[in-house]
Amino acid sequence: MNDFRNIISHFLEDLLIIFGKNRATGTNAEGPADMMEEIQREQVNNNANNDVEEHILEDIDASMQSPRNEGLHNQKKKKRSRSEDNMTVMMDGIKDAALVIENEIAKASEVFSKAIGVDAEISEKRQRIDSEIRKIHHLTTREIIKAVCHIARDHELTYVFFSMTDKGKEEMVESILHGDI
Repeated sequence: MNDFRNIISHFLEDLLIIFGKNRATGTNAEGPADMMEEIQREQVNNNANNDVEEHILEDIDASMQSPRNEGLHNQKKKKRSRSEDNMTVMMDGIKDAALVIENEIAKASEVFSKAIGVDAEISEKRQRIDSEIRKIHHLTTREIIKAVCHIARDHELTYVFFSMTDKGKEEMVESILHGDI
């Protein structure tokens, strides 16, 4: 599962855009891109406010600075915490989207594994057709080849062939050679 998380993280930004735009509806809907834009604007405003406040603080004498600094410090903490809260909400959304995608990939992998398993089973049975038909002693090499090719071409016929008794297999081969099947 960790491998899937690494793969997903490479495509996460694109997925967020897709899922965000699909889920955002209405005139006031806000997607991930809007959220990122807002966070960046807040950071720019915080930086600009900090620069202005620093210039003002330089002009105020030392006795007035300590209470003012405490207020500024608390304001900065509040702004940072709002920005961090936005990031936390966004990261939680990203994690949820990644988990949904991980589950879908796991389901698809399971279906794919089953399909490969069926192909492997058929392949294994096809390899055994020749040895099963060679147990019928009165057949020529040409008849064996004809029967093997006919059975191997059809998955259903292969399953039926291997579900039969030895006598049933012999009769099936005879029917194939006579053109009945």
